[in-house]
Amino acid sequence: MGFIRGAGLVIALVLFFISLLVGNTLLTISSSLDYENIKPELENIIQQIIQENINLTENSKEFEMMQKFCLNNSESFEFSEEEFNFNISCETIIQGPEAIIANQINQKIEEIYYQEYDCNFWDCRNENELPYYLVSEKAHEYWKHKHNQIITISIILFFIILLLAQSRSNAFITTGILTIIAAIPFLKLEWLFQKIAGDGFLSFFTSFFSQSMHVFYKSLIMGIILLIIGIIWKFFHLGFYLKSLFDKAKCISKTGEVKECLTKPIPTQPKEVLKENVKPKTSTKKK
Repeated sequence: MGFIRGAGLVIALVLFFISLLVGNTLLTISSSLDYENIKPELENIIQQIIQENINLTENSKEFEMMQKFCLNNSESFEFSEEEFNFNISCETIIQGPEAIIANQINQKIEEIYYQEYDCNFWDCRNENELPYYLVSEKAHEYWKHKHNQIITISIILFFIILLLAQSRSNAFITTGILTIIAAIPFLKLEWLFQKIAGDGFLSFFTSFFSQSMHVFYKSLIMGIILLIIGIIWKFFHLGFYLKSLFDKAKCISKTGEVKECLTKPIPTQPKEVLKENVKPKTSTKKK
């Protein structure tokens, strides 16, 4: 029985550690795809696309055409270029090329992020030539849901470890150490991926790991909390203290000797022996 329990504990610890690594990865991707976090990453991509497709300066033909359009019209200036459709108000055009670019960057980021996709997440890659769905709200919700599932599995494994471990304090200490170790790879994950990706096509995917440092700190704090709980439990014998109070309460309820139960250690004899040792009080009268 002891071997089975020990083997089960080892398996549970390994699965717990794997779930932590997977959970941290999913949390990194989910957090990185939050709108406020992904927006700065998309700004650079959209700005590069606009500059490559539109020559928009004070003296460019495109800007002169926009100005002439707004002289006789108050509506928005619309045109298409590559995969984008541009809709620029005359109020923005009057402010100059820089205002136009800034306005279109914000507009395109919102269009890309909040675009509705009628396909399942993994099927969208077959229906869209450009992988913008990967940085959309749909992707954010998908990875967030997967992370919540892994968190549930991790919590279940944690309670299994508590049940299988002979010492509750050691269970907290061990899981705390594993949580800290699982956080370490995320300390430099974004930097490492930037080095691997370089300036090529893979640089697009570095935005998925922009929040890896924050995930590292969250996991590190959680590991430290578990570690502290285990240490306090171990050195201050919290569990033993609560057990002793419970045993003393049982002793009082059975023997009725409050003072004896509170001042003396709890006897470890069987119940039958304990009953024999408890003698009824005899009163002596003075003659």
